[in-house]
Amino acid sequence: MRARRIIVVGWGCILLGTSSQRAAASFHLMQIEQVIGGVNGDTSAQAIQFRMRSLFQNQVQFGRFVVRDAGGANPITLAQASGPVPNNSTGARVLYATPAFASYTNPPAVVDVPMTSAIPPSYLAAGTLTFEDASTGTVYWRLSWGGASYTGTGTGALTNDADGNFNPPFAGPLPSATLQALRFNGSATAPSTNNAADYSLTAGAAVFTNNAGSSFTVVPLPASRLTIDTITSPQTANAPFDVVVRARDSLNNLANVTANTGVSLSATGGATANLGGNTAGTIAAGTNTILISGVTYAQAETITITASRTSGDNLTSGESNAFDVQTPVPPCASCRGDVDSDNGVDGDDVQPYVTCVAGGDPFASGCGCADVNANGTFDAGDQTDFIDRLLGFAPTPGCP
Repeated sequence: MRARRIIVVGWGCILLGTSSQRAAASFHLMQIEQVIGGVNGDTSAQAIQFRMRSLFQNQVQFGRFVVRDAGGANPITLAQASGPVPNNSTGARVLYATPAFASYTNPPAVVDVPMTSAIPPSYLAAGTLTFEDASTGTVYWRLSWGGASYTGTGTGALTNDADGNFNPPFAGPLPSATLQALRFNGSATAPSTNNAADYSLTAGAAVFTNNAGSSFTVVPLPASRLTIDTITSPQTANAPFDVVVRARDSLNNLANVTANTGVSLSATGGATANLGGNTAGTIAAGTNTILISGVTYAQAETITITASRTSGDNLTSGESNAFDVQTPVPPCASCRGDVDSDNGVDGDDVQPYVTCVAGGDPFASGCGCADVNANGTFDAGDQTDFIDRLLGFAPTPGCP
C-alpha cells in the first residue's frame, strides 16, 4: 500500500512538474522581431512580428502587446490573440497588424492577430513596446526607441534578457515614413542584450512573415492621380514656360507608374484659348515625374492648366494653381511717353506718339515708349498718362 502511495505521489509530482514547464514555456521565450509604425507616412498601417525563441511558444493568447509614450507612461493595449497559433516551432513567427497594413504589402498580408489599436503618432518619435503577461503584466520583451528622448524604464523579466534591462533604446524613431521596419539583428534563439545594439532599420522594404510561413513585402500605394507643381505667376503671353507633372498615390506621396504613362496638358479655369508649344510628355515606367518644357499661352488672362493621362497607368487628372498670363511689355530705351527718345516728354513726342497708336502695334520699331502704362497694348490709359506727363502732371521715371 505504501509503495502504491509513493508511486501515485511520484506520478503526481511528475505531472505537476510537466504542467508547470509547459505553462512556463507557452509564450515567454520570444522576441519582438520586427515593427513598423507606418508606411510612407500612413501611420494607420502598422505591424508587429513576434518570433519564438524555442519550441511550444504558441500560446500567445496569454500575452499582449502594450505601447507607452516617451516617458514610459500612458499605456495602450495594441493586441491580444484570442487563441494559440498552430505553428509552434523554434523561429516561428506570429504576425500582428492593423487592418490598413494589408493594403501596403505584396501579396496582401494574411494577419495572425489583428491589432485593435494603433501606436499613436505622438509615440513614434520616442516610446516603448512591450510583450507582457496579460494577467500579471510581467514584461518578457521590451523594444524602446528614440534614444535619449525616451526617458522611461527599460526593465523586464530575466526570461529573455540576462540583466533584465533592455535599455539603452534604439537611437532613432520607430520608422513610419518609408517602407522600412525596425528589425532584431540576432538569430531566432538569441536573447536580448539591449535595444541600441540589437535593432537596426531594414536595408530596404521590410518583409513580414506570418505563422504559416508566408511572406509579405511592404510596398507603396500605387499611383492613382496626377498633380502639377506650382506655376509661377505671372507668365508672359507667347513666352515658353515649364510645367512639372507628378504621379502620386491617394495619400499625396510620390508614386512610380508601372507603365510608360502619357500626359497631355490643356488650358482650363477661365482660359479662352488653347495652350501652344509643347503640351505633352511621358512619365517613364518606374518614375513619377515629367518636366514638360516650352508650353505657351497667347492670351492675357488668369488660367489654370489640367494634366490628363492619355495612356499607361490609369491616373485621375490634376489641375494647377491659377496663374496670370500677361501681355509682354514693349521695350522702351528711355522713359514711357518719350517716343522720340530724347530723354524727355515734350511736344516733339506728340506726332510719333499718334503715329504709333494709329499703327496699333506697341512692339513696332520705336513704338515701345508709346505704351505709356506698360500693359502691352495701346488703350485709353496710355492717352491719359501721355497727356499727364506731357503737361508735367505726372513724373516721368527713367528720364532726367
